Amino acid sequence: MTQETNTVDHKKAPFRHLFSAAAVVWSVVAVAILVLELKDQRSFLAANALSIARASFEKDIAFRRWGAMHGGVYVPVTEKTPPNPYLKVPERDISTPSGQALTRINPAYMIRQVYEAGHFSTDAPDGHITSLKPIRPENAPDPWERKALERLEKGGLEFSEFQTINGEPHFRYLHVLKAEKPCLKCHAAQGYREDDVRGGISVTVPMALLDRSVTTSSYAHTLIISTVWLFGLAGLWISFCRVSVSSRALRESEERYRSQFQQSRAVMLIVNPENGAIEDANPAACEYYGYDLVKILEKKIYDINCSEAEMVEQRLIEVRDGAVRHFQCRHQLSDGSIRDVEVFSSPFFSQGRLHLHSIIFDITDRLAAERQLHDKMDFAENLIYNSTAPTFVINADHKVLIWNRAMEDLTGVKAADMIGSDAQWRAFYPSPRPCLADIVVDETGGEAAALYLHFSMPRQIPDRLNAEDDYILGGRKRRLLISSAPIRDHEGRIIAAIETIEDITERLSLEAQLLHSQKMESVGALAGGIAHDFNNVLTVISGYADLLKLTSTDDENLHIAGEISASVERAAEMTRSLLSFSGKHDMMLQHDDLNQILATIRKSLGRLIREDITLSIQPCGARLPVYVDRVQIEQVLINLVVNARDAIGSGGIITLSTSSVQFEEAAIIGGTVILAGQYARLCVSDSGAGIAAGMIDRIFEPFFTTKEKGKGTGLGLSIVHGIITKHGGYVTVTSIPGTGTEFCIYLRNHEGEQPVKPVKATAVVNHHGSETILIAEDDAAIMRMFRQLLELYGYSILEAGDGIQALEMFEANRERIRIAIVDVIMPRMNGRELVEEIRKRQPELPIIMISGYTDDIVDRAAIDNLNATFLQKPVNPLDLLSAVRGGLEKEVSQPQLPN
Repeated sequence: MTQETNTVDHKKAPFRHLFSAAAVVWSVVAVAILVLELKDQRSFLAANALSIARASFEKDIAFRRWGAMHGGVYVPVTEKTPPNPYLKVPERDISTPSGQALTRINPAYMIRQVYEAGHFSTDAPDGHITSLKPIRPENAPDPWERKALERLEKGGLEFSEFQTINGEPHFRYLHVLKAEKPCLKCHAAQGYREDDVRGGISVTVPMALLDRSVTTSSYAHTLIISTVWLFGLAGLWISFCRVSVSSRALRESEERYRSQFQQSRAVMLIVNPENGAIEDANPAACEYYGYDLVKILEKKIYDINCSEAEMVEQRLIEVRDGAVRHFQCRHQLSDGSIRDVEVFSSPFFSQGRLHLHSIIFDITDRLAAERQLHDKMDFAENLIYNSTAPTFVINADHKVLIWNRAMEDLTGVKAADMIGSDAQWRAFYPSPRPCLADIVVDETGGEAAALYLHFSMPRQIPDRLNAEDDYILGGRKRRLLISSAPIRDHEGRIIAAIETIEDITERLSLEAQLLHSQKMESVGALAGGIAHDFNNVLTVISGYADLLKLTSTDDENLHIAGEISASVERAAEMTRSLLSFSGKHDMMLQHDDLNQILATIRKSLGRLIREDITLSIQPCGARLPVYVDRVQIEQVLINLVVNARDAIGSGGIITLSTSSVQFEEAAIIGGTVILAGQYARLCVSDSGAGIAAGMIDRIFEPFFTTKEKGKGTGLGLSIVHGIITKHGGYVTVTSIPGTGTEFCIYLRNHEGEQPVKPVKATAVVNHHGSETILIAEDDAAIMRMFRQLLELYGYSILEAGDGIQALEMFEANRERIRIAIVDVIMPRMNGRELVEEIRKRQPELPIIMISGYTDDIVDRAAIDNLNATFLQKPVNPLDLLSAVRGGLEKEVSQPQLPN
């Protein structure tokens, strides 16, 4: 017990000695401060007394100068203020209107009286005007003032010192008085000049009150210094006690550290940063490196670190300076093996020297696993990077990790500008807004519907988001299909998101083309059906018109029949135009002049419009050579004029104008791209209500119409667009709502000789006969017309309404029937099947097949194989008669009109 006590006392002894030394130093400092305080008391007293005296003097001088500036002050004449015999100035003595006698008091006399009146306080400063050559006895100097004046005559402005007067301390001060310019009014006669010393003003300041105040302050300061000294001693004692406790805690901490250092399973080394020597190593380090403690302490860090010596030295400097605390390197063990290690090192002081404490972790296996993982990640990244699908990946902080080549090609933004950035929106949007991958990372899918044209969340993949929207990329409008899905860690947290984009612009275009093709095919099917029925009607009209011409001798009737035939021919041409538009009929191209086409149809166009509409035709003067199907171009003009007519309300103007235009380079007009070249242009404009901007893009679609229900089929402009496109031309439309619309067609110039329409020869041919003809036709009107026509020329007719009936009639009248007229399309049994059955029974029988359907329905090759003559409806009566005689006589003859 005694030994432990001695040990503790021995440990405490240095702290007691340090406290004693500090207490002595602190006491010396306190005494020095007290001595300086007492020494400063006298200086403070003198400074304050001098300040009071100077202030009093300055006050007196201010009064004197004010009085001198005004030449003195008038006061009532009293016993104390009699006229001054020494003041000889004009108007020294005056009287007021009431009789009050006043006398002028000069400044010096005024100040003296002020001094005399001021002797009411023993503690107040006392002033006195004095001079070595006084005029008045009151201004004679006392011995101290004389001494001071004599000294100041040798030079200087003021003189002061402490004196004891009547046993009390006083501070005396004297300042010279110089003659100033206003003073010379009175004192110039005494021989004074400006700035001459006339005397001085002395100030006597009682010091008793000030001494008491300073003494009281000194006592207070002494008490304060003593108190601070005592508190300082107490503070030193407390501080040293705390230091003692901290020192003991530090020793205990060092002991704990030493224990932890020795017992830790982590590899630890203590290294000298100056030379790299290993100063200590724990058992775990000895076991890891394969050396005992003695061997390992003989080594330096350079011996086990495989890095270059310069690199190791640089690391030591960086760790010593606190710049680096963590790094990786490779260490060599005693068996020569090399291991990857991660070092955590920090500087610390011990026994007045700097050391480095390093903790080493073997990361060889971890690095190998990371390399494998990196290889897998590199494979995945290369897979994404080289994918043909535009793809990018962002992390949880919205930073771009991968931006593949396809994404660069799609957006024009390089990966180098995107990797590490969170501004992936710049590739798609003009201002910041989240991409679909950002929405996936933030898990805010519910808010995405308002951001995209189409948005969906597939049920089979709940985390995946799909969206579709339009973007401007590379100056072109693109429709993109976007998909994004999260990438999660093993705990299910979203750590990244991948976004894949598909440009479906071309696909949608192809779909639109397919839809358009399907619409056009529907139009074609409709056109074929219309053509068949319409041709049947035209056949009847044409037949009766020709019958009228063949049987009538009245000029008026002949004229009417001729007009009907002309109209039937035009209607037939329109039918062929419709079939050509729908792809069911070949175009009959020929060199022509657009102005001549317009002139030819001008009269017909006039009949199409109402009386309240003005039709203005404005052809250009030059020839406009084109290579076109005239009938189809006329159909275009008819459709455009009818469309303009329907767009105009009450009154208005429709203008048709032609011109020749040259485009040196491709031009865009009304949204249509027209290639460079020379064109013949025909424009149809109206003064109607115009077309809304949202409808112009659909104006040429089949079955699309802006007219009221029942007032348009939506085929007119589709036919126009189809015909002009097949001619290699362009159609443009420009419209301003409220001002009208203008359609223009552009046809390339095509020089060539225009064909001359041959004039039909009016040869006389005998079409009469007496043979029996089998007619198989399901249209009753056509049947009646054929019967009347053929009976008019002497033929006998057998009628059948369908194929089965015709076959039965043929079986019953095989010997009588010399020729058959068969409609291709009939109910129950069609014409081709009927002819095949007839050919089995009578191969050489002449057969004429007729049809109003198009070539895609009527198999012309099969008809030729059946050795039959084909006539397309509407059938011209003379053509029918010629075909009948030709079949009967095996020759073709010219028509011969009956008498």
